[in-house]
Amino acid sequence: MIPDARPIRQRRIRKLSDYQRVWKGFHVDRNLQDDWLESLNSLKTLRLISICEGHAYNHNRALFRSRPHINLRLKAAYLPLLPNEFDAISYDLQDKLIQLFGSHNTSATCEYRISLNSSSARQIIRRDLVVRIVAPIIRTSDEIDQEITGWFEKIIPAIQQLDDFILLNLKIAE
Repeated sequence: MIPDARPIRQRRIRKLSDYQRVWKGFHVDRNLQDDWLESLNSLKTLRLISICEGHAYNHNRALFRSRPHINLRLKAAYLPLLPNEFDAISYDLQDKLIQLFGSHNTSATCEYRISLNSSSARQIIRRDLVVRIVAPIIRTSDEIDQEITGWFEKIIPAIQQLDDFILLNLKIAE
């Protein structure tokens, strides 16, 4: 297994924004429900890297920040399996993304990258798989509405099914 070569960075202490709250030491959007966060942090193969409830669109805020979204990264234990398995499962993975997220008119992107870094001090090969899920809803008010809440309620079980699919298809040798 290739160790994760990324350095551990100290977290800057940030001021809590007016639209945030603290959940287990992390700043999260205030309307994200604890059970959603628990579910997404309990996935077997995927690690939650960001989640946003979307923020009211205005001329000062980028449009993409107005859409609720969830970003996940494949856990380090599964990354060494990708070079051998990704081509074999990519079509099935695409079908699964369409099945799970297409009916919700949701954008789901799965990106697999290999980075080769070389210097006189060391050579590093980094592998990364990131899944980005973006709602079709543009947040128009400061208060979260039922449409956005409903999106999270439907998408989180779909993410759990995606996690199960990846676990089934990327087996770690026992």
